Parts: sequence; structure tokens; C-alpha cells
Amino acid sequence: MNKVINVVRQADWRLVMLGYLSFLSMMLITVLFARVIHDIATYPLNPNLTLTMNLPAIPAKPDPHDLTGRQILSTDLITCGEDSDSVLTWVNESDQTIYIVQAQVWMGMYKGSISDFAVWVQRESSEDRGSTLMHSNWDHYTDPVGPDHYIQMDYSPHYISVKPGEGLALHSFCSNLEDSNAVGHATLTIWWFTQ
Repeated sequence: MNKVINVVRQADWRLVMLGYLSFLSMMLITVLFARVIHDIATYPLNPNLTLTMNLPAIPAKPDPHDLTGRQILSTDLITCGEDSDSVLTWVNESDQTIYIVQAQVWMGMYKGSISDFAVWVQRESSEDRGSTLMHSNWDHYTDPVGPDHYIQMDYSPHYISVKPGEGLALHSFCSNLEDSNAVGHATLTIWWFTQ
């Protein structure tokens, strides 16, 4: 009988230790997850972010109407709020005029973000400064949302020309409603040909 009681006591001790280790593991995972979320939500971004990205030399193609596509701008993480205005500028530093026939802006928000997210693209040229290529306002109030939130512009058979030294500006702003620690992200991709 004593032998059976000792076996039960040892089994109880092992179960208690297993439960305790499981509890510690779950607490560690919770703390690590909370730390990652905190780091994302408080990632220090320059509130008046202005970046310039340049297009490298465009290699000659046998067919000048063969489209080239490239993501040219990305805001990375935007901590939404009063100071979230950002302008990213892309400059055509090649020696050729490019003719944009399609452009796409993708907009993303972290889960749980409650925000009004505005993004627009303007041409930056001496002849047509500030001409809008596209504009979107996204009211992101609930989760989940669809897998894609993007604006696809097709200018064909017309085009938007960008001469050497000219460029495009990606403007963005997002609000932080209901103290949701809103975080957004936007990218600009273009498809063009040369003549």
C-alpha cells in the first residue's frame, strides 16, 4: 500500500512540475509577443519623412514598347497620428523619358488599427508640378478586411511621361482613432515603356 502511495505522490509531483513549466512557457511567450507588439507600435519614425529614391540607368530594349515594371517607393511602417504626414519622392535619373501606362498603390494597416488613411501620387515636373495621378482615402475601422487594398490605374492608350530629372511624389497621412496605435504602410509600383 505504501508503495502505491509513493508512486502516486511521485506522479502528482511530476504533474505539478509539468503544469508549472507549461505556465512559465506560456508567460514567456506572452511577454515576448507583447514586447514585439510594443516595439512595432512605438517604432520611432521621422514624422516629417521625406525620402528620395532614384531610378538607375534603364538598359536599352530591342522593343521600346516592352513594359518594365518596378516598385519604386515604399513608406515602410507609418506610425499614424497628427505627425504622420510623409512625402516620398522618386526621380527619373536615367537619360530617357519614361511613359507610364499603369500605376498601383497598395495600402496596408496592422490588425486592430482604426484609422483614416489617405494616399495620393503627384507628378513632380517643371511643366506639370502637382498633377495628381491617383488618390485614395481608406476608412479602416474594422478587422478583418480583404486581403488586398490597392488602387490600380490604367492610363493606356495614353500615358504619363516623366522626363529625366523629373519624378513622382507619394504622399500619405493616417490618423490614429480611438487610441488604436494605428500603423500603416503604402507602396507605389509603376509599369512603363521608353521610346
